[in-house]
Amino acid sequence: MAQQYTPPTHSADEQLDFCRDWDTAAIGSGREGLRAWLEKERPHLLRAYDADFLIAAVEATRTRAAVVR
Repeated sequence: MAQQYTPPTHSADEQLDFCRDWDTAAIGSGREGLRAWLEKERPHLLRAYDADFLIAAVEATRTRAAVVR
C-alpha cells in the first residue's frame, strides 16, 4: 500500500529558526517589526545579508508555508 505524503507542519519561522512569538507591542509588526526583531535578536545576519533581502526571504517562506498547510 502506498504511503500518502504529509507536508511538514513546521511554520516558516521554525524553518528559518526565527522566534514566532515576539512582542508586537514592543517591536511592532509587519516588515518594520521584523526588521526591528532582526536588529535586536539576529544582528549577525545583518552583517552578512541586507535587511530587505532577509525580510523578503521571510515573507516568501511564510507564503510558501501557508500554501502547504
